Amino acid sequence: MRAACIVSSGAAGDFTPASDVDILMLASEGEGESAVRRRLIEGKVFEWMIIGREDLGDADAILQDAGLTHDLLTAIILKDEGGWLTRLQSRIASQHHEPERIWSRTTGQLDCMRRFAREMSRRVDEGQILMAQRSHVAVLKAVFALPRAILNKRCTMSRGLLFCREAALELGWTVYVHDAIELLGVEHASRAFVTKLDALSRQIIAESTFTDDEKAIRIHHLWQSKWLLDHAEPSDAVWPLYFWSSTNVQEGGDKKNQSSWRHWIRFVEELGIADISGLRRKAILAGELLHSATDLAEEYGSLHGLCPKSSHDT
Repeated sequence: MRAACIVSSGAAGDFTPASDVDILMLASEGEGESAVRRRLIEGKVFEWMIIGREDLGDADAILQDAGLTHDLLTAIILKDEGGWLTRLQSRIASQHHEPERIWSRTTGQLDCMRRFAREMSRRVDEGQILMAQRSHVAVLKAVFALPRAILNKRCTMSRGLLFCREAALELGWTVYVHDAIELLGVEHASRAFVTKLDALSRQIIAESTFTDDEKAIRIHHLWQSKWLLDHAEPSDAVWPLYFWSSTNVQEGGDKKNQSSWRHWIRFVEELGIADISGLRRKAILAGELLHSATDLAEEYGSLHGLCPKSSHDT
């Protein structure tokens, strides 16, 4: 191990009792590993990834990535052979506020929205329900991240809708928040609705083929929803349940585990995306949201000197 740092909420200081401890490690040689490792220690989930130095070798590319930029900006360095990671963090800190960097990260989120919205529409046209649902998750991640990117603020996956709501309201994008909530399918969410989805999420895990240790870690990920339910809007608490249930179904073998799969179908029925017709409505809404998001971002960027006003192709 050449270097290691704590990233995300544990480093940025906005963690909750349900937050994981995320650690990024740089291998001394080689390419590292693509898999994320997890371990539950004294009621806290530790997640770590081992990457090669070349994965962080291009500072310009890092500065185009909203998530990675702010992870490295706030990282708590635990080990740094030769000081390379410290120098990289210093460069990120000196350049992340530059207008062209902010606009690059903003357009990056718009590109993600565009790419996954198109993929979702294609999957719907092909009748691939599960793949369309996964594209729906990917679109939402970009939708939630956009307002934070244009304000040059950090966002997290589990509190994606909450952070989106806060940033969008700061920008004055009230309609954007409404459309993001509608795209998720929780415009009428209540505590009872969240409690029902939480029970289904736990059943997906309980009836999976994961080991007991893996099940405990995956259950821990759902706790963020309970925290959000107590500290934010019910709709905000749905997102981590949806994201992690989708992940657990995918990693648990999809339809191969019919018992777990049945609970997933009941879950997505609540969000209105259990069939092609429901997914088609969401795909259309995603396209409309992309169009309005592009207009909003370009208007803000032009007013604040981040970008020239330009036309766009949706």
